[in-house]
Amino acid sequence: PAQARVTVVEFFDFQCPYSHLANKTVKELMARYKGQSVKFVFRHFPIESIHPVALDAARASMCAKEQNKFMEIQDLFYEGRDQLTKESLSQFAKAAGVGDINRFTACLASRRYDNIIRRDQNDGAGLGIEGTPTFFVNKEKIEGAVASEVFIEAIDRALR
Repeated sequence: PAQARVTVVEFFDFQCPYSHLANKTVKELMARYKGQSVKFVFRHFPIESIHPVALDAARASMCAKEQNKFMEIQDLFYEGRDQLTKESLSQFAKAAGVGDINRFTACLASRRYDNIIRRDQNDGAGLGIEGTPTFFVNKEKIEGAVASEVFIEAIDRALR
């Protein structure tokens, strides 16, 4: 919900194995708190120095989002992160159900979401983020792929 009492923000990198592990936990949390006053926000934090396709994957996810396929491509990127290449992004988009691949490809070529991705990176750096995934439950910082119980405690505490 737009006016949620609790906001869970995740800074992530599609090629990060720990972001991949955390994605499963986030899915569990989204299901657990569905219909409650909890909002989940995903922010890009591609670490290009060690993940050479992370920025391109971030761009592709935003282009897939235009066609309401962000969550689908996100899951596929994590599951296939070892096969992520610049050349494979369109194949992932097709597998995610992106209907207009020409529009997707044009979007990728335009790099129109670079300002949003860079803003996310700058905001994360300003918050002291050095690695992914890093979460904030309201203002409480949680680093790494931690057990769902850690998040449940933080979210329930914030809901009280």
